[in-house]
Amino acid sequence: DLPVYFFLQSIRTSAFDVFFTTILLLINPISIFAIVLTQVGYCIVTHQFRLAQYWLSLCFFTFLLISFKQNRRSMLI
Repeated sequence: DLPVYFFLQSIRTSAFDVFFTTILLLINPISIFAIVLTQVGYCIVTHQFRLAQYWLSLCFFTFLLISFKQNRRSMLI
C-alpha cells in the first residue's frame, strides 16, 4: 500500500492539480447547463438548427438516463 501511495505522490504536480480542479468545475451542473445553452445559442445565431436540435436531444436523453438510473438505485436500497 505504501509504494502505491509514494508513486501517486510522485506524479502529483501543480499541473495535475490545475487539470483536476478544472475538470471538477466543469462537472458542476450549472457549468454544464451554461455550456449547452451557449452552444445552442451559437447554433441558432448561425442558423444551424439541426445541430441545435441534436445538442438539445442529446442533453435531454442523457438527463433522462441519469434520472432513471438514480431512481432505480434508490428503489433498490
